[in-house]
Amino acid sequence: MELFSEVYSAYYRAVEHLLAAACERPLTAAEMERMIGQYAFSESAMFILPKIQSGEWALFEPQGAGWRSKTGIPPQMPLTNLQRAWLKAMLQNPRIRLFLDDDEIQSLSGSFGGMEPMYGQSDFCSFDRGLDPDDFDAPSYIANFRTLLHAVRTRKMLELCHGEKHYPSCCALRLQYAPKEDRFYAYLAVMGEDEPTRIHRCALLEITKLEWTGRTAQEPVDLEAHLLAGRAEDPALLRISEERGGLERCMMQFASYEKQTEFDEESGRYLCRIFYDRTEEDQLLDEICSFGRVVRLLGPPMLLERLRERLRRQCGLMERAETFLPYTEEEAEIC
Repeated sequence: MELFSEVYSAYYRAVEHLLAAACERPLTAAEMERMIGQYAFSESAMFILPKIQSGEWALFEPQGAGWRSKTGIPPQMPLTNLQRAWLKAMLQNPRIRLFLDDDEIQSLSGSFGGMEPMYGQSDFCSFDRGLDPDDFDAPSYIANFRTLLHAVRTRKMLELCHGEKHYPSCCALRLQYAPKEDRFYAYLAVMGEDEPTRIHRCALLEITKLEWTGRTAQEPVDLEAHLLAGRAEDPALLRISEERGGLERCMMQFASYEKQTEFDEESGRYLCRIFYDRTEEDQLLDEICSFGRVVRLLGPPMLLERLRERLRRQCGLMERAETFLPYTEEEAEIC
């Protein structure tokens, strides 16, 4: 099984449940697809089902209109050495201290014995990431992160200062990691007397004050409903080729977006609709451009025109660089 599956264990969990259910009776393709979506990701069936149906994963055998488990008994799921090596490598990730203290990290590391970590942080070279990441080791940053995480889980209300802005009462709704910036952001509901007045997104690094108010929100705030109001009218439509693992890379890159993916038999490629907030348009275009010819943006027209304008400006910058012409003030800001 591919490394992606070991890393997230989602495929293992999905196949574990399939095998357990298929011990009792054969499962149809529709039933397997539904279970895979429940225990893995919405697009995982496109990877898992062909492996099962072709016999590449020799765990099932066809029976009637479905597939039955070859094992005959529900599987047990011990950690593989590869999973243990990956977990030990994860303990070296600088962001792990946001969730675990030093004693917990030391205890977990000891439980893996002499197992070598799968990789070290020095093995990675990020060429498309911002140069000003969050300071994940700063005690104040760790404290703020854990406070916000607790507030998300419990609906306890906070007083927060973010730059020059002061929010006497707000609810933390979500923490989101931005990989290109290597930063965390918090989604907050700024509260009136009883109801949220608006949704605010702030960088954790810029929080200067964070305190409990002693109050708890009586009802959960529906973040998705608020975000839906700011969603672009039409989703971005991408055509993805399998070249250089394009589909898997896209699913990982766009994991934070709501999306729908299907295989287009006519073109032999995948079509992916990405639903995005209008405030995320620049970030989405950056991510699409990073795939080069593997991904083609098909629509909507307004987003296509913005992409074309970006490319025209980029070509202009390259032509100026080749002829040693000075940049305009606007071009200098882009550089």
